[in-house]
Amino acid sequence: MIAPTNLEWSCSGNSAVITDAYVEAAKQKHGSEFTFWARVDDSGCIEVAQVLKIVETVADERREVNLANVRQRDSKAKLGGYIVNIIDPVVPDDGKSLPIIKNLRISLN
Repeated sequence: MIAPTNLEWSCSGNSAVITDAYVEAAKQKHGSEFTFWARVDDSGCIEVAQVLKIVETVADERREVNLANVRQRDSKAKLGGYIVNIIDPVVPDDGKSLPIIKNLRISLN
């Protein structure tokens, strides 16, 4: 999946705290040298992705991918965009990562 920016992966409020915990858990398991994004999708599920920025010249292959290589699969890819590889979420297990949320209401409009 190609995402033009991380805006569609951004969260606020309690969701941001939760997604930040999942990003940290992914870094602990896979390595902090990689870039991860997380979000709560419309159904309330957590999605975690390893992300590569599309660049002209790759300086760090753990965080970047060459535009020419991406265009072999997607001709619409642009410099500065991102390749988003969904991975299985790593559940934070230290007991401190996720906040305790009380009186949470979920509204499906």
